[in-house]
Amino acid sequence: MIYRLSVFALLFLACCKTTQKTLPPVAAAVPLEIQTSLQITSLKANDLEETLTQQDEILLAYSLTAIDSNNQVAASINGTWGVEKIKQGGAFFAKNFVPIALIVPTNGKIVASVVLIEVDDYQTTQRWLKEAQKVSSLVSVPAVVLEVGSLLTPLKYVSAGLITAGVGFELTQKLDDDDMLGQFIHEIAYAQALRQPVVRVSVPMKGKHALTNYHYNLTFEMKQTRLK
Repeated sequence: MIYRLSVFALLFLACCKTTQKTLPPVAAAVPLEIQTSLQITSLKANDLEETLTQQDEILLAYSLTAIDSNNQVAASINGTWGVEKIKQGGAFFAKNFVPIALIVPTNGKIVASVVLIEVDDYQTTQRWLKEAQKVSSLVSVPAVVLEVGSLLTPLKYVSAGLITAGVGFELTQKLDDDDMLGQFIHEIAYAQALRQPVVRVSVPMKGKHALTNYHYNLTFEMKQTRLK
């Protein structure tokens, strides 16, 4: 009897062994690909910098810069708008501004930079702007990896992106303190991009040049889209 039970147990174990299935290896999760777009939604002149002519001639430059997980610049894309004449109380809205978009590096971030400039040399700036707008929709990858620590201001981010795209005129070489009406940076990390589909930002740009006060208000949206 004991012998029969032993044989039965061995047969049972053998059957169980032959029916076991080998599970396939677990595939590593592929990181989600997220694209961030920057859309300027409005620009309003509450108080002008220029009081004699009662209008300002302004230029808006903006960019997206991708910073990878090693804190290095991976790519950039730029947008420019203007040179436009604006009177006090005047406003421009989303339809006037071309949006730009860039992929957010996995475990990295996107830096959005906007710069508002009051233009003195209209003709020279207008010629430069035409060249800048030819490359504004192109994604540029730096030939030499730039250290993020050297890109401290929104103006430098925008300028570096334009130079990388092939526009040889550096904004910072032309501007002085009186030309700058305002600049702003907003960052979105990869983890934030996953959970926050829309970020809306309002930026007051105001100050004083000589005896003249000025006040502009800029708003923009950053939209995060899952590509795959």
